[in-house]
Amino acid sequence: MLMNSDLHKGRGRYSKKSQGKGGFSLLEVMIALVILAVGLLGLAALQITAIRGNAFSSEMTMAALFAQQKLEELRNMNFDDIVDGSETIPATEVTKGISFDINWTLKNPEDYNLPSDDYKVIELTVKWFGTHVKPSVGESEQQEDKVTFYTIISKY
Repeated sequence: MLMNSDLHKGRGRYSKKSQGKGGFSLLEVMIALVILAVGLLGLAALQITAIRGNAFSSEMTMAALFAQQKLEELRNMNFDDIVDGSETIPATEVTKGISFDINWTLKNPEDYNLPSDDYKVIELTVKWFGTHVKPSVGESEQQEDKVTFYTIISKY
């Protein structure tokens, strides 16, 4: 049985020491909300960076695909018909509104320790103008990007 003297000594269910200690103060809640807000802002900035990286990766993948297609065309041509050239892939829905310029030039095979009559070294460059967002301003701007591939084609 609970006695009156137990309440005053802090041993009972209703001791004065346990009153007011069960919740959080307003200050503690406000500090927790500030910490949460700072963390969420950091996550938002990280998400924006990830979206930009994904957009660039998509453009780079399309450029590599167009380069691979052109290199396959050049490999399947008659050896003596391979000459310098260029081609433009127009902006369409498939290319997400981006135009790709493909340029290929023949390099001197002797620079690569190859006999000049039996091999052709091709440098193929794909250029495009990707949209990049300035992090400080939030405005987008067109910036030239490019990727370059090399291949060696044998006469035989």
